[in-house]
Amino acid sequence: MKVLIFILLLIIPLACCAAVYMQTDANGNVSFSDIPQDANAKAVDLPQVNAAPGPAPVQPVAATPAQAQPVTAIPVSPVNKPYVLFDIDSPANQATIQNQPSIPIEIKIDPPLQTGDKVQIYLDGSPWGPAAPTTHFIFNAPDRGTHTLSARLMNISGQILKETDTITIYIHQAHNGGAT
Repeated sequence: MKVLIFILLLIIPLACCAAVYMQTDANGNVSFSDIPQDANAKAVDLPQVNAAPGPAPVQPVAATPAQAQPVTAIPVSPVNKPYVLFDIDSPANQATIQNQPSIPIEIKIDPPLQTGDKVQIYLDGSPWGPAAPTTHFIFNAPDRGTHTLSARLMNISGQILKETDTITIYIHQAHNGGAT
């Protein structure tokens, strides 16, 4: 059994060193194989893989103090997608809000609010609270009566990107006065 294993160990390296033949067909296509396909097949001498010297390793060159330059990072601003939708989703136009201490305002926007962009809510044509990077707002209810709401979408520079239509809301509050 040991002799058989020894013979196999001797034959395996010989099989790895089989000849390679290059052949060209009638269309001029070149192919390589370990079996000659026709009489025109030519044996190709291949270099031994272990004997071929590789390229010399590249040595990094250290910068001298005079060559050293500070690296300045260039900020890359993300490319914002254009907004295709910007509307007041809630409250609805012509909504009546009764006896509510606050009014939630929801903005529908597509694509979602992008970095640096802010929404400014307007009540009766004047800014209502600060511009904020959100589409969800809760404001104390204004005095009772008829009011208008709108919103503007602005970039980091304050440039107006989109505006909603103006909607009308009606605020009804219970009267806290004495007897009527």
